[in-house]
Amino acid sequence: MNTVLRVANLLDILAVLQQQDTPRGVEEMAQAQLLLGGMTPDQMAAMLFQQSSFTYTMTTEAEPARALAVAGFVRQRPGVYRTWMFALDKAWTTHGPEMTEHTAKALRDMLENAHRLEAVCLNSRERVHRWYNRIGLQKESTLTRYCSDGTDAALFVLTRSDH
Repeated sequence: MNTVLRVANLLDILAVLQQQDTPRGVEEMAQAQLLLGGMTPDQMAAMLFQQSSFTYTMTTEAEPARALAVAGFVRQRPGVYRTWMFALDKAWTTHGPEMTEHTAKALRDMLENAHRLEAVCLNSRERVHRWYNRIGLQKESTLTRYCSDGTDAALFVLTRSDH
């Protein structure tokens, strides 16, 4: 495994969010817009950095300052955190299995600080649903008309009892 996780800083988050100009990245940003509202990437990065209790970036050992993916946990209430993640295409194409392993481990490790972890995505994103299942999250419910355009979202969870 030639990737590593480290604590993310605001510049890591900005760098990844500002490079979402590929088809996959455009899809990710469109989902974020529907879930979070009409924020610019810079506003989104600032909000995620400010509100996240824990943030991570995946880099390579060869280029530790270059963020390939960023993720974090936003506290919802005591013991409950909502997770978020953005990744560059290179992270998926070159380091997909490692990113999946890192993400699953980060979720398991976070259960030391929480009894419930949540992830929200568009209900229509079946590929994301399958990946969430691979990393330990299970679909709990459909959030009817949850998105800013009135489309449905899906709520995935991992609880300490599942761990």
